[in-house]
Amino acid sequence: MNESGPRVCTRQSHAMAAAVVCMPRYYKKKLEARTYANYSDASVEEALLKIAYGELSYFLEASNKYGMPYGTLHNR
Repeated sequence: MNESGPRVCTRQSHAMAAAVVCMPRYYKKKLEARTYANYSDASVEEALLKIAYGELSYFLEASNKYGMPYGTLHNR
């Protein structure tokens, strides 16, 4: 089934039937399509320990001080 060009399918929509180009329903992400910032385990651990020991009061304060997103600290 080597077809040249876009895949064509027929769908009946309300009162008219037409041949349309079908888009895939689910897209597959390419491996390593987006690069994420890598934070060293040591700096993340240091920030989490300071939160745990009360030196920093909450994740937002630690994220501002260490320059990493709130979500990175919260998820770990």
